[in-house]
Amino acid sequence: MSLTRVLSAAAAGLLLIAVAGCSAESSGVSTGGGPSEVQVLPAEPLPEGLVAETLPDLSSEPFPGSPEVADQATSRSIVRGASIEIVVKSAQDSAAEAADVAAQHGGSVSSQSLSNDIGSNSTAQLLIRVPSDKLADALDDLGSLGDVRFEQRSADDVTETHVDLQARAEALQASIDRLTALMEGATSTSDLIEAEAALTERQQQLDGLRAQLEALEGQIDQADIWVMLTESSALPGGGPQSFWDAIMTGFASIGAFFAAVYIGAGVALPWLVLVAAIILVIVVAVRVRKRRARSRRTAAQPPDPKAADSVVPEETS
Repeated sequence: MSLTRVLSAAAAGLLLIAVAGCSAESSGVSTGGGPSEVQVLPAEPLPEGLVAETLPDLSSEPFPGSPEVADQATSRSIVRGASIEIVVKSAQDSAAEAADVAAQHGGSVSSQSLSNDIGSNSTAQLLIRVPSDKLADALDDLGSLGDVRFEQRSADDVTETHVDLQARAEALQASIDRLTALMEGATSTSDLIEAEAALTERQQQLDGLRAQLEALEGQIDQADIWVMLTESSALPGGGPQSFWDAIMTGFASIGAFFAAVYIGAGVALPWLVLVAAIILVIVVAVRVRKRRARSRRTAAQPPDPKAADSVVPEETS
């Protein structure tokens, strides 16, 4: 056997011994009997139900985007509203159609006002209340009445206020029930009077909370729509709608002119009286001053001797 083969066999033997030692250490079994010897214990089975108690079952939890999460989002308390301005041909006719739209969607008209001044475009304003889930459909139908010039929608989240009112009302109701039970078991008149006073106070608070809760739930269930209907004009800046309207506007302007003159004269009359009084005082003062000055000059002049000689004495008989 050559020297090269002997060296190769020795190296292979050393490599096998090293690999065997590493595998023994990694398995936790020591090849020696020293203090580092480790005993491998047999694995005990886990108690039944341990996995179920440690790891919760996530199969029943809703994941984001699931219908359950969508239902939780829609359960929030939202107060919705909108305002819309529409240019129509006839404000009065369109107001009646807007009322019909509200009735079709289960709503009603809360208030309505109509302005029909001569020489100007007629306008109509309405406040419509419809169910909140019908708001978008109602706005679409209202937009079909004419040309929509302006539209705005709003949504206010009042879930916190709604839940707070409900919790306070439930707490007061529970307190009232307890007081009622105490009144039934009262043994003295003083206890009965005290419980009755407390019951009356809590009942008043509960009535106030229920009124607030009812008003808030009404705003949540019903959406308000402010509707502004304006008639279109043939002129860019607005004006009469027809030739007859233009004639009526002309007559109205004549009457408005004389009325303005009459009112202007009434406004100017007190000022004219005041100015005339001031002028009269000034004229009188100037004349009095001139007379006094003339009298002073006349008194200061000496008598004229020629005038005295020209006087002829009367003859005596």
